[in-house]
Amino acid sequence: MAAGVACVVLWVVTDLLSVGDSKILGLIRVAKNKASEYSIGQLEKRIKELEKYRDSLNRMIASDKLLYLTTFRHLFGTLIFICIGLLLLTLRHSVMLEAAAAVDPRGANGFFALDMGTIFIFTIAIVVAISGVDTALLDTRTKLEEQIAKYDKNIADLKEILRQRLEKLGRG
Repeated sequence: MAAGVACVVLWVVTDLLSVGDSKILGLIRVAKNKASEYSIGQLEKRIKELEKYRDSLNRMIASDKLLYLTTFRHLFGTLIFICIGLLLLTLRHSVMLEAAAAVDPRGANGFFALDMGTIFIFTIAIVVAISGVDTALLDTRTKLEEQIAKYDKNIADLKEILRQRLEKLGRG
């Protein structure tokens, strides 16, 4: 059982850190696009989100500085979450808390909450770090242009669906 979980975790991390397109992130993008197709408002919102991200990629082509600053932002975010996690971990092993738990048997609930909080914070650090790696992988003009082309296609597809929906409303 543990080996299976470790294999799944290893596959997820490998997929998210891959040089090419991540299957997981691609599935999330497709799911968001499909979910937005159910209402015109959601469809318009999703198109604006994709256009905003595409425009940020266009700005990265114009200047490497934005790519570096975005990567550093992810790096600092990861470090901040690691520091918060370590703070919670240190608090978990505090002598004062152990003494309080010895007096009150319900003190174990506090330890459990600190453990879960620490795990949650470290998980956020991992997500931010993976996001930073994903951004740093856009280090060449060709890779950025491929991403922009992919987002342009998604935007065009969603705009076509929106146009069809609006035509149906106009005829109905």
